[in-house]
Amino acid sequence: VLTIAPGVGEDDLGQVEAGRYLADGLFFGVRQGATPGSSSAVVEWEVTPNLTLESEVGGATRDSNVGFSWQWDY
Repeated sequence: VLTIAPGVGEDDLGQVEAGRYLADGLFFGVRQGATPGSSSAVVEWEVTPNLTLESEVGGATRDSNVGFSWQWDY
């Protein structure tokens, strides 16, 4: 998977993400922004068809984020 995302602000020039599905519902990728130190690793796990666990680690300060997203298709 290759994703190119535009920036959202005046100082944000966007980012590029590349990754692959390691198993059904398990994605691993890396993101690189336009500024030095803006790289990060991303793991997304589809726990159920409606619930996804997302984790991101990296950046110049080695920040990490974990979150759940819930989606209902009807």
